[in-house]
Amino acid sequence: MVNKVSEHELAMLVLLCELGSDIFREPDNRPDLTSLCERFTSDSILYIGRILPRVTEAIGLLRDAVAEQSVATVIEVCDHASQGWPDYAETVFPTAFWQLARTMSPEISLTEFQDTSYVLWLRGLAAAKEGGGKSAHEFLERSLQRYRAYDYYADTAWLYSDLVMVDIMLGLPDRATTAAEEQRSYVETVLRERTASASETGRVAFHLGDVHSGRYQTFVEQAVLRDPVLRDEDAGLLWRYVGVSESLLSAVRWQSRSHLEGALDRFSNGWRTFLDSSYPDILARVGHVALGERNDANVYLPVDAMWRHLLLMYRRKVDPVALSSAFHEVQERLRNAGLSAELDVLRLDTTLLTWALHGRDSAAEWCAPHVHGLRKRAPRLVSALIDALNSTDTDSPMTAAMTYLAERAKYPVPDFASMLELLSAWQLQRDTVNRVEIALHGNELFVDGFRVYSQCPPALRAILSALASELDRSRERGEEPAFLRAGELAQSTGRSTASLVQAIRRFRIACTDVMGDAIGQDDVLQGRPGYRLNPATVSSVMWYPGTQ
Repeated sequence: MVNKVSEHELAMLVLLCELGSDIFREPDNRPDLTSLCERFTSDSILYIGRILPRVTEAIGLLRDAVAEQSVATVIEVCDHASQGWPDYAETVFPTAFWQLARTMSPEISLTEFQDTSYVLWLRGLAAAKEGGGKSAHEFLERSLQRYRAYDYYADTAWLYSDLVMVDIMLGLPDRATTAAEEQRSYVETVLRERTASASETGRVAFHLGDVHSGRYQTFVEQAVLRDPVLRDEDAGLLWRYVGVSESLLSAVRWQSRSHLEGALDRFSNGWRTFLDSSYPDILARVGHVALGERNDANVYLPVDAMWRHLLLMYRRKVDPVALSSAFHEVQERLRNAGLSAELDVLRLDTTLLTWALHGRDSAAEWCAPHVHGLRKRAPRLVSALIDALNSTDTDSPMTAAMTYLAERAKYPVPDFASMLELLSAWQLQRDTVNRVEIALHGNELFVDGFRVYSQCPPALRAILSALASELDRSRERGEEPAFLRAGELAQSTGRSTASLVQAIRRFRIACTDVMGDAIGQDDVLQGRPGYRLNPATVSSVMWYPGTQ
């Protein structure tokens, strides 16, 4: 069993068994799952260590609630159990907690166990995404109060930023300012009262990073349920959201694209599934109000996505000038967002790319003016990079780079696993990697990291949408995708045959203009007699927002 269930599924099973024994008042018949949990912890490849410890703590609270006949504690445990679980409200758990609470207080409402902080937050985001600002504010305000009551410090700081966004959407800048002021006061109070002294030790209060376990998913998570003690590294996470709110207010005050982008980039930093969340659509509504007719910000292209595109440009053996241009574009966004540690990693990433593509001398020249400062700020990362640059011809370049990639993984930055793909091609003495990634961020179209269009033509968008759907369907069936004739494309897209043919021709020209002969005419779109995305090379087609 230990390798067939996720950590979250096992944790919920353990909690449900505990609830059952408490509801039926049979503590002596409570199944002993301790050994199973211990086996899972030690033997399962699916153990991530962020769920079972919290549920174990929750069970202790639940037993205290039964002993003390405390309905309030049952409600608290219910709230803890719902965190990171989108399906919580549709499960048996709200009713199970309610039945237990009714043994203590028969008049208690089921709603208390359905409307948890996490459930209310999800409802608020859904309403905000669809433009329902008033209902969104109500849900988020209720969610914030529960998070605050249960000392979820990071979630509370985050929720204040959500309220700032919604207030801006509603055209209420004064109320948004009040929310931001309350947020700052809250963070200052928490850090003053809960920060550990330098001599104290212990684990960090918050986990940061995308985690999935079954249906469980989270980006920021509190490590303990009660009385978390904060350390200096935890404080940065709370200030992160204060900075987001202040940047959003500055965007409104000055109708400033750079401040809106700063809020976007700080908010999404390190969150690899950000573009799949509700926030890009919410921030698009914020931008519409904040910038008005001057709104040219692309909230579907956060700096982490730009950085990831830079890392993909190796597939077309990007020349030093184009790589430098892409670097400076990402650098400006990181500086604007105040992400200085990430900027150091970006510079070292670009050095590693330059080494792999254009040799050691070019890499040394690129990085030399900044090495002194980098050694002080990121000594281990710089040391790992230098080891890679000084590897001999007999060394494996992949082995030399692995230490750098391992050290780099400690930072909240985009994945650089693509470097392994590059080094594999290098070892096989291939100039390029024959895989293509297409990504549309708002109106900006990228192919293998290169921006092909800043404003993707509507006809081309329709073509790529139709062909991507056909490619996905064929891969699900395990078949070759069909060539769609121009007439079929015209019918499915509602455009004339002539406009489609012209859009495809211009797209191929645009790809050649930015990538030269590094990309073949049929690497993306195959033609003759019809059209399809090349199934041998196109690895993925991504759309943000997420509808084609």
